Amino acid sequence: MHDRVFTIVATSEPAPKLEAAINASVPGNKSLKIAPVSWPVSSDGTSKSISGMLDLTPTKEGTKPVVVVATAGYYGRASTYIWEWIKAELEGRSD
Repeated sequence: MHDRVFTIVATSEPAPKLEAAINASVPGNKSLKIAPVSWPVSSDGTSKSISGMLDLTPTKEGTKPVVVVATAGYYGRASTYIWEWIKAELEGRSD
Protein backbone atom coordinates (compact mmCIF):
# COMPACT_ATOMS: atom_id res chain seq x y z
CA MET A 1 0.00 0.00 0.00
CA HIS A 2 1.29 3.42 -0.92
CA ASP A 3 1.40 6.27 1.54
CA ARG A 4 -1.11 9.06 1.17
CA VAL A 5 -0.12 12.70 1.13
CA PHE A 6 -1.65 14.97 3.74
CA THR A 7 -1.28 18.71 3.85
CA ILE A 8 -0.78 20.21 7.29
CA VAL A 9 -1.57 23.90 7.47
CA ALA A 10 -1.18 26.15 10.48
CA THR A 11 -3.98 28.70 10.44
CA SER A 12 -1.80 31.40 11.94
CA GLU A 13 1.83 32.48 11.75
CA PRO A 14 4.37 31.80 13.01
CA ALA A 15 4.20 28.04 13.45
CA PRO A 16 7.44 27.06 15.22
CA LYS A 17 5.76 24.49 17.52
CA LEU A 18 4.09 22.80 14.57
CA GLU A 19 7.32 22.79 12.58
CA ALA A 20 9.20 21.32 15.56
CA ALA A 21 6.53 18.61 15.97
CA ILE A 22 6.72 17.69 12.27
CA ASN A 23 10.53 17.61 12.34
CA ALA A 24 10.52 15.41 15.45
CA SER A 25 7.76 13.01 14.36
CA VAL A 26 8.05 12.65 10.59
CA PRO A 27 11.12 11.16 8.88
CA GLY A 28 13.01 13.76 6.83
CA ASN A 29 12.02 12.52 3.38
CA LYS A 30 8.35 12.14 4.39
CA SER A 31 7.65 15.86 4.82
CA LEU A 32 8.38 18.97 2.83
CA LYS A 33 8.03 22.55 4.05
CA ILE A 34 6.50 24.47 1.15
CA ALA A 35 5.51 27.67 2.97
CA PRO A 36 5.92 29.14 6.46
CA VAL A 37 2.68 27.46 7.52
CA SER A 38 2.28 24.51 5.11
CA TRP A 39 3.79 21.02 4.94
CA PRO A 40 2.80 18.07 2.78
CA VAL A 41 3.44 14.88 4.77
CA SER A 42 3.48 11.32 3.45
CA SER A 43 1.96 8.65 5.71
CA ASP A 44 -0.17 5.53 5.62
CA GLY A 45 -2.37 6.97 8.38
CA THR A 46 -5.45 9.18 8.45
CA SER A 47 -5.88 12.91 8.98
CA LYS A 48 -6.84 12.18 12.58
CA SER A 49 -3.86 9.88 13.18
CA ILE A 50 -1.49 12.50 11.72
CA SER A 51 -2.94 15.06 14.13
CA GLY A 52 -2.52 12.60 17.00
CA MET A 53 1.04 11.72 16.00
CA LEU A 54 1.91 15.42 16.10
CA ASP A 55 0.04 15.86 19.40
CA LEU A 56 -2.23 18.52 17.93
CA THR A 57 -5.27 17.82 20.08
CA PRO A 58 -7.67 20.77 20.28
CA THR A 59 -7.22 21.15 24.04
CA LYS A 60 -3.41 21.07 24.03
CA GLU A 61 -2.35 24.35 25.64
CA GLY A 62 -0.11 26.44 23.43
CA THR A 63 -1.08 24.58 20.24
CA LYS A 64 -2.05 26.87 17.38
CA PRO A 65 -5.04 25.92 15.21
CA VAL A 66 -4.04 23.44 12.52
CA VAL A 67 -5.83 21.78 9.62
CA VAL A 68 -4.80 18.32 8.34
CA VAL A 69 -6.24 17.45 4.93
CA ALA A 70 -5.83 14.23 2.91
CA THR A 71 -4.79 14.98 -0.67
CA ALA A 72 -7.18 13.61 -3.29
CA GLY A 73 -5.53 15.40 -6.20
CA TYR A 74 -3.22 18.28 -6.83
CA TYR A 75 -2.83 21.15 -9.22
CA GLY A 76 -1.19 24.55 -9.21
CA ARG A 77 2.02 26.36 -9.82
CA ALA A 78 5.11 25.53 -7.79
CA SER A 79 8.70 24.46 -8.21
CA THR A 80 9.39 21.21 -10.03
CA TYR A 81 10.84 19.77 -6.82
CA ILE A 82 7.47 20.07 -5.03
CA TRP A 83 5.58 18.32 -7.85
CA GLU A 84 8.22 15.57 -8.04
CA TRP A 85 8.03 15.03 -4.26
CA ILE A 86 4.23 14.77 -4.29
CA LYS A 87 4.24 12.42 -7.28
CA ALA A 88 6.91 10.19 -5.73
CA GLU A 89 5.01 9.95 -2.43
CA LEU A 90 1.64 9.23 -4.04
CA GLU A 91 3.12 6.58 -6.34
CA GLY A 92 5.41 5.05 -3.74
CA ARG A 93 9.08 5.86 -3.56
CA SER A 94 11.55 3.45 -5.04
CA ASP A 95 14.36 4.58 -2.69
